Amino acid sequence: MQLINSHQQLENLLEEFSTSFKWSNNYMLLEELKVHLQAEKLFLLQKSKQSLVLLVKRDSFYRLYYQTNLLEEIQSFDVDQAVVQELIYRGPTFYPQEEVEAWGQQGFEVHMGRDNYFLNSKGLVSSDLEYSEDLSRIKPIENEADLQKADVMIRTYLDLYTGDILTIEELRAFSGTGDLLGIYVENELAGIVQGEYKNKVYWLGHMVVDEAYRGQRLSTKLLKAYLLKGLSLNCRQFQLWVLRDNEPALGLYKKYGFKYLNKSTISLLKK
Repeated sequence: MQLINSHQQLENLLEEFSTSFKWSNNYMLLEELKVHLQAEKLFLLQKSKQSLVLLVKRDSFYRLYYQTNLLEEIQSFDVDQAVVQELIYRGPTFYPQEEVEAWGQQGFEVHMGRDNYFLNSKGLVSSDLEYSEDLSRIKPIENEADLQKADVMIRTYLDLYTGDILTIEELRAFSGTGDLLGIYVENELAGIVQGEYKNKVYWLGHMVVDEAYRGQRLSTKLLKAYLLKGLSLNCRQFQLWVLRDNEPALGLYKKYGFKYLNKSTISLLKK
């Protein structure tokens, strides 16, 4: 495993592997790669004529990205922490069985599946979502103590290997843009919702409620706050990823009109 520590090295790799490959989960754009490079978190794991395998360091594991024309060319490897990768596919018909089996031979096991849901903003009316007693309890998270509480909630209740779990630095960034909202019960932070505006789409990144406050419909109120925030940004569409077996969350999203976008992921984990 080799740290990629120069822009020239990165550019050379991108030039060498600029053509399309039969199998790939590497959808990182150049700007994202540069961020990982600058943070010294981007590693070259394997490279051959037909294959490129990269690792990105997260807090307690690595994310794996690959592109190859020969799955059997990918070699077994060992690193000092767990490694996870996500494979994106278009609906159940295109489940990546061949890739799952090939990576299974290298010690990866199926971890979790997620589905992509969307809701067009056209037709949504702000007044239908507003309840004064709810909105008074929801506000942007701005102080460090509540940011730390939000970080603990995420790491306690969400699967660390699935999706892109936010770091405390990323939480601070979303707090700065007003895209990290908290719901308060008796002045205590009880839950959070985080959104991100990209290309006219307002993505729901994380939504979590502290276990001590569950059963009070706080998730419903947080979802309404997220939708209102997106409408205030004049977004064209809302999108989110949801765990396939999370029936309560699926029921909530469908209640407000979210529909399956025929796009899914399967995560593979090697510990």
